[in-house]
Amino acid sequence: MGRPLAEQVAVVTGSTRGIGLAIATRLTEHGVTVVVNGRDPERVEVAVHALGRRAYGVPADVTTLAGTARLAAEAAQRFGRVDLLVNNAGMAQAKPTLDVSIEEWQTCLDTNLTATFLCSQAFGRIMLGTAEKGIAAGGAIVNVSSMVGGVTGSPMRAAYAAAKAGVVALTKVLAAEWGPAIRCNAVAPGYVETDMTALLDAEGRIDVEAIGRKTPMGRMAFPSEIADAVVLLASPAAAFVTGATLVVDGGFMVGAPWA
Repeated sequence: MGRPLAEQVAVVTGSTRGIGLAIATRLTEHGVTVVVNGRDPERVEVAVHALGRRAYGVPADVTTLAGTARLAAEAAQRFGRVDLLVNNAGMAQAKPTLDVSIEEWQTCLDTNLTATFLCSQAFGRIMLGTAEKGIAAGGAIVNVSSMVGGVTGSPMRAAYAAAKAGVVALTKVLAAEWGPAIRCNAVAPGYVETDMTALLDAEGRIDVEAIGRKTPMGRMAFPSEIADAVVLLASPAAAFVTGATLVVDGGFMVGAPWA
């Protein structure tokens, strides 16, 4: 992708808090115009206000075809093109596999995987220049997967791991199918300091101190560090990188057996 990062228009799904907001923040710091997305219009408005003049909000449920179509149409109409899509919208789920209901399974897959597919399809049309208004071809997609599922498994993460593994597989397919016009890569974070992980720790579903002991870097990631990896894959510095999954886990997968 030849256009400098500072001249690009990006759509970041699930960008009203946590990792998504950190990604949107980092992109605006690099001069990117960012379309902020989330289900809650009030959260979208707050995020846009915090990000400043380079942000534009579109509340939409990207797990649905109608919501995704609205997001894509508004972004294309407002800016005339979309150069970067970051599929970040997601949810955590930690529950014994035997206790996962079909409704919980479906919700987790819809939020983490189906939304990634629907948005990739909608914005892929724009980037490839096949949308109704004839948007110019070319762009990049960065999908947010996870260390869990994207690289390894973990107990009580059946739906979540399956969905995130699906994101990695989808990333490879899109890279193979849409290159050279669209580069498609994934970031697979390890444990990150967010409201979500704080809740899991409070509920006893993860142990933050144990995670730090097992991680060579000695802690969980900051959301901004995941955002930096996304920016790298989105930028011209990664012009020959596609179909890749960048693990950002502080060495957790390597482990610290001496701890």
